[in-house]
Amino acid sequence: MDCPKFQHDISYTGCYDCDENISQPKPIPTPSTALSKIENNGNTSVNFTLLIKIQKLVDNGWGEYINVVKGNYQISPGTSLDLKELFNNQNVTIKTLGNYRLNVTALNSTGQTIISGIKEFNVTGLRR
Repeated sequence: MDCPKFQHDISYTGCYDCDENISQPKPIPTPSTALSKIENNGNTSVNFTLLIKIQKLVDNGWGEYINVVKGNYQISPGTSLDLKELFNNQNVTIKTLGNYRLNVTALNSTGQTIISGIKEFNVTGLRR
Protein backbone atom coordinates (compact mmCIF):
# COMPACT_ATOMS: atom_id res chain seq x y z
CA MET A 1 0.00 0.00 0.00
CA ASP A 2 1.36 3.42 -0.98
CA CYS A 3 1.81 5.97 1.77
CA PRO A 4 -0.29 9.11 1.05
CA LYS A 5 1.54 12.43 0.91
CA PHE A 6 0.70 15.14 3.42
CA GLN A 7 -2.53 16.97 2.56
CA HIS A 8 -3.08 15.04 -0.67
CA ASP A 9 -6.55 13.92 0.31
CA ILE A 10 -9.40 15.33 -1.74
CA SER A 11 -10.02 18.24 0.67
CA TYR A 12 -6.33 19.00 1.31
CA THR A 13 -6.82 18.62 5.06
CA GLY A 14 -4.14 16.04 5.79
CA CYS A 15 -6.77 13.83 7.44
CA TYR A 16 -7.11 10.49 5.66
CA ASP A 17 -9.51 8.66 7.98
CA CYS A 18 -11.79 11.54 8.93
CA ASP A 19 -15.44 11.99 8.05
CA GLU A 20 -15.62 12.60 4.30
CA ASN A 21 -18.08 15.47 4.76
CA ILE A 22 -15.42 17.92 5.88
CA SER A 23 -16.54 21.37 4.89
CA GLN A 24 -14.37 23.24 2.45
CA PRO A 25 -12.89 26.57 3.58
CA LYS A 26 -14.86 29.53 2.35
CA PRO A 27 -13.11 31.71 -0.22
CA ILE A 28 -11.88 35.08 0.96
CA PRO A 29 -14.29 37.73 -0.30
CA THR A 30 -12.92 40.42 -2.57
CA PRO A 31 -13.17 43.98 -1.23
CA SER A 32 -16.22 45.92 -2.39
CA THR A 33 -14.23 49.15 -2.55
CA ALA A 34 -12.05 49.40 -5.63
CA LEU A 35 -9.85 52.29 -6.62
CA SER A 36 -12.52 53.43 -9.11
CA LYS A 37 -15.30 54.01 -6.58
CA ILE A 38 -15.96 54.51 -2.88
CA GLU A 39 -19.05 52.71 -1.57
CA ASN A 40 -21.02 53.41 1.59
CA ASN A 41 -22.30 50.08 2.89
CA GLY A 42 -23.26 51.58 6.25
CA ASN A 43 -26.48 53.03 7.63
CA THR A 44 -25.48 56.71 7.83
CA SER A 45 -24.10 59.27 5.41
CA VAL A 46 -20.33 59.69 5.29
CA ASN A 47 -18.68 63.10 4.86
CA PHE A 48 -15.04 63.35 3.83
CA THR A 49 -12.41 65.34 1.98
CA LEU A 50 -11.21 63.61 -1.17
CA LEU A 51 -7.72 64.10 -2.60
CA ILE A 52 -6.79 62.62 -5.97
CA LYS A 53 -3.32 63.41 -7.21
CA ILE A 54 -0.75 62.17 -9.64
CA GLN A 55 2.78 61.82 -8.36
CA LYS A 56 5.94 61.32 -10.43
CA LEU A 57 8.96 59.24 -9.46
CA VAL A 58 11.93 61.60 -9.26
CA ASP A 59 15.34 60.69 -7.82
CA ASN A 60 13.96 57.55 -6.09
CA GLY A 61 11.13 59.47 -4.40
CA TRP A 62 7.55 60.41 -5.27
CA GLY A 63 7.02 64.11 -6.01
CA GLU A 64 3.78 65.96 -6.60
CA TYR A 65 2.94 66.25 -10.31
CA ILE A 66 -0.76 67.19 -10.62
CA ASN A 67 -3.46 67.74 -7.99
CA VAL A 68 -6.48 66.39 -9.84
CA VAL A 69 -9.30 66.60 -7.26
CA LYS A 70 -9.55 68.22 -3.83
CA GLY A 71 -13.03 68.63 -2.43
CA ASN A 72 -15.59 67.74 0.19
CA TYR A 73 -18.03 64.94 -0.56
CA GLN A 74 -20.90 63.09 1.07
CA ILE A 75 -21.98 59.52 0.29
CA SER A 76 -25.46 58.44 1.38
CA PRO A 77 -26.07 54.90 2.68
CA GLY A 78 -26.15 52.30 -0.09
CA THR A 79 -24.61 54.59 -2.72
CA SER A 80 -21.15 55.18 -4.13
CA LEU A 81 -18.94 57.94 -5.50
CA ASP A 82 -17.51 57.24 -8.97
CA LEU A 83 -13.85 58.24 -8.84
CA LYS A 84 -13.33 57.50 -12.53
CA GLU A 85 -15.96 60.08 -13.46
CA LEU A 86 -14.44 62.69 -11.12
CA PHE A 87 -10.98 62.06 -12.56
CA ASN A 88 -12.03 62.01 -16.22
CA ASN A 89 -13.95 65.29 -15.86
CA GLN A 90 -10.63 67.02 -15.07
CA ASN A 91 -9.16 66.28 -18.54
CA VAL A 92 -5.75 65.42 -17.07
CA THR A 93 -2.82 65.30 -19.48
CA ILE A 94 0.64 64.00 -18.61
CA LYS A 95 3.25 65.71 -20.76
CA THR A 96 6.46 63.85 -19.90
CA LEU A 97 7.56 60.22 -20.01
CA GLY A 98 8.22 58.48 -16.70
CA ASN A 99 6.93 56.47 -13.77
CA TYR A 100 3.82 57.81 -12.07
CA ARG A 101 1.26 56.83 -9.50
CA LEU A 102 -2.32 57.82 -8.86
CA ASN A 103 -2.80 58.53 -5.16
CA VAL A 104 -6.37 58.61 -3.80
CA THR A 105 -6.99 59.57 -0.17
CA ALA A 106 -10.20 60.26 1.76
CA LEU A 107 -9.87 62.15 5.05
CA ASN A 108 -12.42 62.47 7.84
CA SER A 109 -13.24 65.80 9.53
CA THR A 110 -10.19 65.52 11.83
CA GLY A 111 -7.80 64.90 8.92
CA GLN A 112 -7.35 61.17 9.52
CA THR A 113 -7.13 58.88 6.49
CA ILE A 114 -10.22 56.68 6.22
CA ILE A 115 -9.58 55.27 2.72
CA SER A 116 -6.48 55.32 0.55
CA GLY A 117 -5.28 53.66 -2.60
CA ILE A 118 -2.30 53.88 -4.92
CA LYS A 119 -1.94 52.65 -8.50
CA GLU A 120 1.43 52.91 -10.23
CA PHE A 121 1.73 53.28 -14.01
CA ASN A 122 4.30 54.19 -16.67
CA VAL A 123 4.01 56.71 -19.47
CA THR A 124 6.10 55.32 -22.32
CA GLY A 125 4.76 57.38 -25.22
CA LEU A 126 3.07 60.71 -25.82
CA ARG A 127 0.40 61.87 -28.27
CA ARG A 128 1.24 64.78 -30.50
